Amino acid sequence: AAGPPGQYKPATGTAACGTCPERTSSVVGSTLLSACLCEVGYTASGTGVACTPCAASTYKDAPGAVTCSSCPANTVSAAGSTSLSECECVPGYHPSDSGGGACTACVAGTYKTVQGTGVCAACPSKATSPLGSDALSDCACLAGYRASGSGAACLLDVVELIPQPRECPLLGGLKIRFTLPSTAVLAGTPVSAVFSDRTGASTAALTVSDDASVLYSTCPPIEAGGTSGKAPGLLLTALGEGVAAFFFSYVAPPAEVSPAHVALSGGAATLSLFEVPAGFPAGCEILYGSTLSL
Repeated sequence: AAGPPGQYKPATGTAACGTCPERTSSVVGSTLLSACLCEVGYTASGTGVACTPCAASTYKDAPGAVTCSSCPANTVSAAGSTSLSECECVPGYHPSDSGGGACTACVAGTYKTVQGTGVCAACPSKATSPLGSDALSDCACLAGYRASGSGAACLLDVVELIPQPRECPLLGGLKIRFTLPSTAVLAGTPVSAVFSDRTGASTAALTVSDDASVLYSTCPPIEAGGTSGKAPGLLLTALGEGVAAFFFSYVAPPAEVSPAHVALSGGAATLSLFEVPAGFPAGCEILYGSTLSL
């Protein structure tokens, strides 16, 4: 009877069949050692000798002593792989739409941490990453933003400013200056200032001086009868993002303050709010603010 697969017998007679070397096989009735061919996933320098596994990132899908084929670029496989399908995309790459085992780099602003067929994940909002990123840590926050403790979010990196002067009078109208630090990186260009008080908030436009780092605004009027105190404010971009914060003090006069001084000049009326404390010399008063109307 013919010898079984994986064996061979070169001569007639009653001698037993020889066994093929490790990781080789032969067809039924093989008569020569050279008929013992490497299994898929294994290779050798010739026929009839022991075979070794294909190295990592290579594969061999046919028996014989042929060499192992390399996996496509940016893919890897385990040692002894037997088909192209075992070549998997490395982290930072995903299967190409063109097929054929090719892999494409994750686009900027995405990343992929695992090997295989998974999809690329998006970086957090307001963050980006280089082409082919393979970790969340590759996602860097955009200018004006900073990473949260976990790195899973980008937060506005709000710059703290000290306005000059720091006090706003009751009737508003006082020009106030904001100087941006030379090291400040803002998420956007501020266009308005929000001044908060105990009744709400007022918004005033910002103007830029010849020095782009110096911005000006105007104190808004504050409700009469309020108490003096410290209040917060923000500089906002056109998108409404608060990119800089500040504190200011508003000065509210006592209830007995005289309601008005009116001065007329060329059709313009200036309304002033003032107080004359007891014991002040005649003609002296404390001015809290003024408004101009045409």
